[in-house]
Amino acid sequence: MQNDIKKLRNKYKKHGYKSLTDREKIEFILSYSEKNAECIKKATEKILNTHNIINGEMKTDIFFAMNEFGISMESAVLLNLILKITKICSLNKLKIHSDNFKKIKLNSIDNSKKFFNAFFHNSYTEELIVVAVNENLEIINHKKIISSESDMIEVSHKKIYHFAKANNSERIFFAHCHPYGSSKPSQRDIDTTLKIKHTLNLLNIKLVDHIVVGKDDATSICEILKTNAEY
Repeated sequence: MQNDIKKLRNKYKKHGYKSLTDREKIEFILSYSEKNAECIKKATEKILNTHNIINGEMKTDIFFAMNEFGISMESAVLLNLILKITKICSLNKLKIHSDNFKKIKLNSIDNSKKFFNAFFHNSYTEELIVVAVNENLEIINHKKIISSESDMIEVSHKKIYHFAKANNSERIFFAHCHPYGSSKPSQRDIDTTLKIKHTLNLLNIKLVDHIVVGKDDATSICEILKTNAEY
């Protein structure tokens, strides 16, 4: 196993982190906090069997990870922090610091895709967020409305309306993610968008766009429906 770890580290040095499989990524990370090669192998197997891919483990409770996978606190903390660090790096590429999103402009479909793609970076469950913006399409506030283990998200018109009113905003975005799949919206996504847009219009609140973020890309439902007049 020690020879395998050495080969793994050489592979990382030559080809980078993205060249590693999920199994190799976990073994690579654990090799810096676990001294026992057999422990690394067993822990990796348990993590893959429980979560399928590494992103699942990275959001697991630290003490659960220690007990469930037989790893040290150092390893559990390390795996848990990776998600946060990679998300921060993704946001920093857009010159967005931590969760301070105020004044970020979502004034084009491209900007919106980039922002929400970074926001959902490494999410492993479907989440829906609503973002209130001002007349210049600068972010005022955001709120997670739903987090779900299922592949269906039920959208509450009432929650979205109250959020917009609480932030004195007449324009909102909402976005949700398909963590392991395509960003292509389902017919249900499109139908839900149209219903909410109609309902909010009656309440003098404009739904600027609904962005769907997939594993590797993002899609604007507004763009699909060719109704981008609010940008």
